[in-house]
Amino acid sequence: MALSAEALGKRHAVVGDTPFDFGFKHEEKYRPPLEIVEASPLHPYECRIHGEVDMGAKLVAPCLCRGTGKWMWFADMNRRRRRDPLSSRECGTCHAKIDYQAYQRFGSVLAQLVSWPLDHALTFRCLLLASFVFSSVLFVQPLSILVIRVLTSSLFWRQHSLWARVVYGPLPLKIVMYKYVGQLLWSYFLRAEGAVRETLAEAESILLERALPVTVVAEDKE
Repeated sequence: MALSAEALGKRHAVVGDTPFDFGFKHEEKYRPPLEIVEASPLHPYECRIHGEVDMGAKLVAPCLCRGTGKWMWFADMNRRRRRDPLSSRECGTCHAKIDYQAYQRFGSVLAQLVSWPLDHALTFRCLLLASFVFSSVLFVQPLSILVIRVLTSSLFWRQHSLWARVVYGPLPLKIVMYKYVGQLLWSYFLRAEGAVRETLAEAESILLERALPVTVVAEDKE
């Protein structure tokens, strides 16, 4: 295979050849054209997972699958990606990797703001935890009033024999109790985190689907 003088001068290989045999690097990464359609009464495309979709829904062909089974409803595909990122990296049929960034780049500023915490899971968790701590600080005074009322209530002191076992109990028992309370609070936090992620993923899916351009106006049935 012969390389042109221009390619040799730039020390770049032509995209589509085998440049690594010559020690050169790709000038750019090849990206296949995006196939995006919009379901309409005239062209009622079907999702290979859900079948019929609502009119106006946008479907994409994100992998190497061909035929009528190549279309996937983008909003549902994005929800699955956010729900289980590992299993959604590639197509389960042709095993081709799915480039979600190719679709995400069409999003508006608001869509990018929604996508950012979903793309940075650790940062998102830290920010959410910090927001909970900040919220608890804001409610310190109302909570302190509630605690004082509980501690001074007759009902609380009538249960002295029960809570005294924990207060004056052995250290191993206290450790077990603290561990149980910590695990309970952490489970509640994970539930809240999951609910927030689901809400953000739903908003992201709607915003990105609206912004996707239709690249296939009409297609012959394969």
